[in-house]
Amino acid sequence: MSAAEHAVLALAEQHRTGGEGDAVEVISDIDAVRHRFRQLQESARHEVRLMMVPELSVVPRSANAAERAGVRRGVLYRTILHREALTEPGMVAQVLADLAAGQRIGIADAVPVKLIIADRELAMLPLFRGDNTAAASVLVHAGGLLEALVAYFELAWEQAYPLSPRTTGDGLVEERPDAIDEFDARMLALVLAGLTDQAVGARLGVSRRTVQRRIGELMARAGAESRIQLGWHAARKGWA
Repeated sequence: MSAAEHAVLALAEQHRTGGEGDAVEVISDIDAVRHRFRQLQESARHEVRLMMVPELSVVPRSANAAERAGVRRGVLYRTILHREALTEPGMVAQVLADLAAGQRIGIADAVPVKLIIADRELAMLPLFRGDNTAAASVLVHAGGLLEALVAYFELAWEQAYPLSPRTTGDGLVEERPDAIDEFDARMLALVLAGLTDQAVGARLGVSRRTVQRRIGELMARAGAESRIQLGWHAARKGWA
């Protein structure tokens, strides 16, 4: 993700210095950045994409009235949130409220850049990395750079773990889309331990054909061409 980030920021700088009309607008005043941040959300008709970085917030989530108004009028919000942000005071309660309101939130171990995209028409991201990032931002209008930012977000979204509200623990649980159920985990552990399909089926109370079918499904899901490759994938993903 870091390489993608550098490429995007370099492209933004190239547009800024290349005199390419209004494709990119540099905003250096913090009040203007806040105004644009609100404007982007108010202009959205379909979707707002957000990437949130810990301790770098133009407007606190709890005070983001434009976000709440957007949700009420049916705008879909998808937010990628850095895991460390959940340790900030009140953040878990805010995330639970956002999920209950219909927002989609993914958690990531690394969110290298703060970003907001309104529909596919406008985006804003910091111009520089460091302590002054909130005070200098780039507003990106429709064009090639904006499409690159959308693709960048979608890549990060695929790698993030969706959050779902729960009533246990801290109230949040990560839904890992690549996880397998308990039966498949037990079956896979027995297969990788060297038991025959017949023996695995006897242990689990199913037929040999059922074991073979479900192993085949796991291989297809993992993109494995052999059970050896499936074992490697299972170890990497924590399946067994």
